[in-house]
Amino acid sequence: MTKYNNELFDRLPAEKREKILRVAAEEFALMGYTNIIAEKAGISVGALFKYFGSKENCFISVLTEGLKQLERILGGIMAEKEPILIKIERVIKLIPEYSKHHGEMVRLYFEVTSNGEIESIREFGKKFEGLSAKAYRHIMKEAKKEGLLPADADENVYAFCLDNLFMMLQFSYACTYYQQRKDIYLGERKARNDELVTSQIMQFIKGAIAPGAVNNDKK
Repeated sequence: MTKYNNELFDRLPAEKREKILRVAAEEFALMGYTNIIAEKAGISVGALFKYFGSKENCFISVLTEGLKQLERILGGIMAEKEPILIKIERVIKLIPEYSKHHGEMVRLYFEVTSNGEIESIREFGKKFEGLSAKAYRHIMKEAKKEGLLPADADENVYAFCLDNLFMMLQFSYACTYYQQRKDIYLGERKARNDELVTSQIMQFIKGAIAPGAVNNDKK
C-alpha cells in the first residue's frame, strides 16, 4: 500500500502520531478543516502540511491507519484455530469495545462508505469492504464445513447478512443516529448493557446458521 506520510511524521513519538491521526479522523468525519485538526492535535498548520504534504494525503493516511486496524483485528481472529461460532462471538464482543475507543474511525468509516462521489474515497471504501467480505466469506465457508449451514447455502449471501449485522452494531455505538435507533428498539437501560446486547445477537446468529447450537444451549 502506498505510504503517504513522510519521514518527519514517522519520526514523531507514537503517542503524538496516534493523536494527530485520531483528531484528523474525527474532523474528517465532520468538516475536515485543517486548521481545526492542527489546533486540536497541538501542532501548527504548517507542521501538518510538513508531515503530510496536503490535506488529501492526511486524509489518506488516516484511512490507511483504519485499514491497518481492521486487518489486525480480523486477521488475528481468522488465524485462530477455533470453531466458527467462537470466532463470530469474538468479533461481536470486540465491536462495542472498539467502537467506544475508536469512535472517530467508525464515524469516518461511515462517511467513507456513504460517499461515493470522490474516486479516492470510493477506492478506500472498496478496500474496507473487501477485507470484511473476505473474512466473513471465510467464516461461512468454515461454517458449512462444520455442518452448521445447509449444503445449498450461499456463503456470499450469508456473509453479506453477517456483515450488515456487524456494521449496524458498530454504528450503534459510535454514530448518534444509530445510537438513537438502538435506544428506541431496546430502551436506554438495555441499550447500555453490552453483555446483554452481544449475547442476544449471538443467539440470533446461532438461530440463523446453527439452530442446533441454540437448542444445546438451552439444555
